[in-house]
Amino acid sequence: MLVVMLLLFGLTMYLVELTKPEAKISLIFLVFLSTIDIPQLIKSYNDIAPMVATQDYLALARIKESDGNTDEAIKYLKIYSRRVDRVELQKQVNERIDSLRKQQFKKESAIRTKLKDN
Repeated sequence: MLVVMLLLFGLTMYLVELTKPEAKISLIFLVFLSTIDIPQLIKSYNDIAPMVATQDYLALARIKESDGNTDEAIKYLKIYSRRVDRVELQKQVNERIDSLRKQQFKKESAIRTKLKDN
């Protein structure tokens, strides 16, 4: 899809240059417009057809949590929560995120206490 868009953009630029060689402003405008539109098109395409399955985010969150990487686990749980349609699952995920944040806060508090004692 991106290749097709780039080809169309290139064809448009060629046609503008061919019909109006003095129209450098329209060429600059097209370049400027493309720098704004292409990232938005890529984002909307990724939202429509995600490359990572929804369940994989839950699996990634579990792996990160077991590795002790709470920040990454929370990040993947948030993505999973946004993609899931069922309200019950979203509620469970949000509860798990809250639980992980509490665990993270306890760990950080324990580390700070240890550092103060030393």
